[in-house]
This record gives sequence, structure tokens and C-alpha cells, in this order.
Amino acid sequence: MNTSYLFPMVYFYHHANATQLFASFRRAPSTIERGSLKDARLSQRSGVILLLFIALLFTHPIHATENPIQAKIHNGLLSSTQEWPWMVILANKGSSDLRCGGTLIAKNWVLTAAHCVFDANTNQPLSANLFDILLNRSALNSTSGERIAIDRIEVHHSFFTTESMDGDIALIKLSKSSNLEPLELLSEFNDQDSAGNIATALGWGMTSSYRQASNNLQKVELPIVSNSDCQKQYLFLPFKIINSMVCAGFQNGDKDTCPGDSGGPLMVLNPARGTWQQVGITSFSNSRDCGSIYRTYGVFTRTKNYKPYISDKICSAQEVPVIPIVQKNINGHVVSLTWNRSRLAGTRYLITYQAYDEATPHSLEMNDRTDFSIDLPANSHYYVWVNAYKGNCVSPYTDKDHIDIV
Repeated sequence: MNTSYLFPMVYFYHHANATQLFASFRRAPSTIERGSLKDARLSQRSGVILLLFIALLFTHPIHATENPIQAKIHNGLLSSTQEWPWMVILANKGSSDLRCGGTLIAKNWVLTAAHCVFDANTNQPLSANLFDILLNRSALNSTSGERIAIDRIEVHHSFFTTESMDGDIALIKLSKSSNLEPLELLSEFNDQDSAGNIATALGWGMTSSYRQASNNLQKVELPIVSNSDCQKQYLFLPFKIINSMVCAGFQNGDKDTCPGDSGGPLMVLNPARGTWQQVGITSFSNSRDCGSIYRTYGVFTRTKNYKPYISDKICSAQEVPVIPIVQKNINGHVVSLTWNRSRLAGTRYLITYQAYDEATPHSLEMNDRTDFSIDLPANSHYYVWVNAYKGNCVSPYTDKDHIDIV
């Protein structure tokens, strides 16, 4: 995995005739196999496709045994789908040709990047008949595991309408359910995707700047970096690194994701649960060579921002826990909350709180507990609300309640 191959775009943006060059890219026909690239995308409505210059160099899908541009983990470690059972391959129909990575997030749903399954000519998702999902297959040239046809593809609406990579997220419904373990997404207000935390990325992408692809699944640990630090490396872009994106990687290019890792997961180990949760979808990056000193941080779609949207799309009414009914009690400085237990076995709960003078809420994992108590200092003032979830099926939030300790 290494995202370096996007460097030519940087070069042209810093060229004296950058505006004219970029305009020429915008007018170029989009005939590329987008899923074979770890590229960036601007508004399809306006026809602006970031990195089209690079994409035009790589117009073919990635084959399991021969294609030299397969996107891989750079300086990562050999891994397997036994370690990461939710990791899947988005392959061209009837083949093992890698289009993109993806994650199983429900028994019959896969999460990937929108640019992997989007047709820039029609401004619509590509036909589901073009692809299969390969599960439990660590090596691209293997015939092990399971092949499942795709029922339909849903691309987030903002990917159609914004002039940025906002909404680089797609949902793929399988034609039948898998028995493998799905991956849970980070909760909406969880802080585990904040700067300084260590995340793990997976993929079958390029393993070096020489475009030598490993046939086997790779993993790499990457530190999450702040969006402000990330933005400094992307000043050439005509859009900002916004809150719906999360960045990770090293400035020295020692380890990285690469072309072909698109759609794969960026994950953190949730210490409160001891389980892996997905924080990002490999989206785009920029540098000249995988792992080179010219690289910049990789940019991922921040999945927690889309968790309510995903729940609405993939979960039936029977799969979504009911909204908890919360009882609050304040005795001096001690605040106690209790709520009813869902009838759905395996339901977990989240408390979200926000100080009156802060802009950002935070959440507490309660697992299966239905009570919470805390001794707060004087002059504590918070909003608090609770919701329930099972896997990636999330209840609406309770109304915000007030906690005022004078």
C-alpha cells in the first residue's frame, strides 16, 4: 500500500500553467477503470476528475497475476482474511481482477469507496452486473473463499453534487448473505479517529514505488493526523480537507497505502470493547512514488459521519433497536442515568455528552449496561443523550437532556 503515484498532479498544480493544464484534464474523456486507482474525484456534474492525468495512464483493471500497477500496502505486513474476515475484494465479473477493496458491514452489505463504482460519463453508479464480491480470499490468484453476485450499488448523494471528494462512500448489496463476521463502524461521536491514534489499513494494492504488487492481502499501521496538518499537504487542491475526511500516514513515506487499496478499510482497535472498528475508507492521496519522500498523507472517508445514513440504508425496521427511554436523577453532584433494555439480543448503548461551551460532542461506550453514574464538579453544564445500536444498525438519539451542577 502506498498512495504515491498521484505526485504528477502535484507537479502540474505547481506548474506555471497549472490552471490551463487542469482545465485540459477536465475536458478529457473519462474512459478509465476508476476502481483500479486510488484517485481523487471532483464534481461529476462539472466533469472535473482529479488525477485524471494519472488515471489515463492506467486504463485497465488489476489482474491477480500480471498487472504491475496493482495498488498495495507499502512496507506493510503479510496478512489474511482469517485475521480480517470482513475484508473483501470487489472484482470484475467472473474474474479475480481487483477493482477495489471493501468491507463486509452486514451479512449482505459491503462498504467501499464511491469512486470505485461510479461512472463519470453517466454521473451514475456502474451496473451491479459488472462485478462480484470475493470473500474469505487472502490471495488474488486463489480460488478459495466465496464469490457472491451484487444485487445493487448505492452511492452517497453528495458524491454526485459536490466539487470535492466529499461523500466518497458506496454501499453494495449482495445477492445473498454471507456467514462471515461483519466489521462494525466507529460510532458517530467516538474520538478514536482523532489525531495521534494508530490505525490499521488493509489492501491488495501496490507494495512499492516500482509498482510491484503483492498477490496477498497486506496490512499497515498508520498514525492518524489532524485535518489541519493534512490540509497543509494539499494546498494545491481546489477543495478543502473537510470533517467528512480523515487523514493518516507518515510524512517520510515509510509506510503507506497505494493505488488499488481504494475502498479498503482504515480501522482502530476500540479499547472499551477490544474489537476492531472502521474509521475510514481509502479514498485518495498524492505523491510521486509509493513510500517516497514526496508523498503526502493518505485521505480516507470518515465513516462515523455516515453511520446514521448507513443504518438507514442497510437495516430493516426490525433490525434497529428502539430509542431508549432515559431516567435522570441528580443528587448533589452525582448524576445517574438509567434506561430500558432493548428486546434485541446483543444491543449496546452509547451516552453522548457535550459541554455547553464546546462545539464537539463526545461519546461513552456503555456496551450492554443500562445505567451510568458520575460525580461531577461544581459549575458543570452538559447536554446528554443516549442511543442504542446493534452492529451497524443504530437507533435515533433520545432528546437532549440538560445536566446543570451549580
